[in-house]
Amino acid sequence: MRALLSRIGFVAGSLALLAMGNCAADSLALPRPWEVNSKDERFLFKMVPAEYREQGDTFEVIRDSYGIAYERKGDELVELWRVEGWYTFKGYLSEDGRYFVRMGQWASDQVGHTDLAVAFYDRGKLIKEYLAKELLRDQGSVEETSSHYWWQPRLQTRATGIYGDTFHLVTIEKTVYTFDLGTGEIVKRGTDPGALNFTELRKQEIAQEKVGLDLLHISAIREDYEKNFIISDVQVDGKKIASVHFSAPEWRATLTPREPSPPPIVVVATFPIKEGKLKVSLTAPEIKAAIGKALAHLYFIRYLKEPPANPFILKITGDRMHWDTPRLQRLHRRLTGREIPAKELKFWAEIEYAPGMASTGTVFINLNTGEAIYADGWKSDNDAALIDAQGQRAKPKVYPAKD
Repeated sequence: MRALLSRIGFVAGSLALLAMGNCAADSLALPRPWEVNSKDERFLFKMVPAEYREQGDTFEVIRDSYGIAYERKGDELVELWRVEGWYTFKGYLSEDGRYFVRMGQWASDQVGHTDLAVAFYDRGKLIKEYLAKELLRDQGSVEETSSHYWWQPRLQTRATGIYGDTFHLVTIEKTVYTFDLGTGEIVKRGTDPGALNFTELRKQEIAQEKVGLDLLHISAIREDYEKNFIISDVQVDGKKIASVHFSAPEWRATLTPREPSPPPIVVVATFPIKEGKLKVSLTAPEIKAAIGKALAHLYFIRYLKEPPANPFILKITGDRMHWDTPRLQRLHRRLTGREIPAKELKFWAEIEYAPGMASTGTVFINLNTGEAIYADGWKSDNDAALIDAQGQRAKPKVYPAKD
């Protein structure tokens, strides 16, 4: 049955919130197709938002949102089960492809907290769901914004997700819930002392910023970097960012070129701390040269028809122009059948971009050869593609994954 939505409803509300500007906490993203893999990538779940047609002052739903779970069999995807009539931005698929955990949408009932928090599905059939108010002991513990509220912490010790046959979830009150994946029932309650709400996180960031600035002040790179970049968002953290190739502790900062050039780009640096000092071998001129080479790649020239809405991000570590070496090697092996030699890793740059709601993704570029790998942010790494030095996407033979 076709439904009519008022302009003050979800679709128009999404557009209005996006137009609010830089207030990220109150910016509701528009629904996009996305997918998630099981741990071994044998199974896949694809989420597809509804399609609408404008009808005067209303929007008509011409196709409902849906999600489909598949099993990979060779080059084919075999449908296992599906769901319809709802959309989520985040979900988790079990290792056997049978169970799916759906996270709730934009939490906007600031009075009753009746928004969906989490729901459990068995082969596409709902088996259990919880509202936010059912997981909160104190309804006043949520963090309010002008249009919604947060019932989960901004930072937690263990990531939300599936662990074996259970699902792990933490609330803003630091309460840890362990759910049985097969029934959706709560089987254990605990506490996460390391979970932080926005206020607590901000206090921690202020303290970490001071430590980070002190390290920068005594470092050998300070003069070189400050001459070429505006250094901001300085932090020190004892925890490891999941995607960097070295272990904690880490020094992080945003480097904005003092001589900006289109398209806009910033550098997000994550450097290891060894014996109380920053361990960095990359010089500011090397980073600037990498920016120039990367953005001169014909892929970006062909792709960019107009300046992107958001800056590109070059991710660097202390000795190479990218963060995620394991992912780079995995993609390169899958697409070429070859390992990247250790001595060549420093020449691979990692560019992350979100030029608009239409696309987002990561491009790894070999600054010497022009060879590149593109991974769409809305799809799995299984759909990554090789790009040649002329900016053309190739469809290579896919080699078996070896992690």
